[in-house]
Amino acid sequence: MSSVINLVLGVLLVYVIVGPLPLGLQLLATWLVQRREQKNGQDVVASGDWWKLLGTARAGG
Repeated sequence: MSSVINLVLGVLLVYVIVGPLPLGLQLLATWLVQRREQKNGQDVVASGDWWKLLGTARAGG
C-alpha cells in the first residue's frame, strides 16, 4: 500500500514541477519511476533519481 501512496505523491511532484509538459510525457516519467521501483524492489525512489528523471524530462521537452 505504501508503494501506491509513494507513486501518487511522485506523480503529484512531477506534475507540480514539470507542469506545462504534455500529459503523455508525465505518464512516461511515472512509468519509468514505477519500473525502477520494481527493478530495485524498493518502495521509495531516491531523490537523485528524481533529479535525473526531471533533467531528462526537461531536456526532452
